[in-house]
Amino acid sequence: MANTFKNYAADDVGTSPSTILTATTATTLIGVTVANIILTTITVDVYLTIGGTDYYIVKGAVVPVGGALVPVGGDQKVVLHC
Repeated sequence: MANTFKNYAADDVGTSPSTILTATTATTLIGVTVANIILTTITVDVYLTIGGTDYYIVKGAVVPVGGALVPVGGDQKVVLHC
C-alpha cells in the first residue's frame, strides 16, 4: 500500500497549548520539530492527548535562541490509533 504524507504546521504558537494534528485514523507521526525564533530561550512540552490524558514525549525541554528541538524523527516514530 502506498504512503500518503501530509504536513502540519503552526507558527507564533505563544505560551498556550496548541493542537497541531488531530488523528482520525491510524496515523504514523514521522517527525516533529520545534524551532525557537524569538530572542530568548524557551521551554516547551510536546505531548499527545488520548482519551483526555496527556502523554508527554518531552516535558520542559529547553530550546535556545535560534535553536530547534526534534522530539520525533530519525529512527523514532509514533503510531497513533484512533
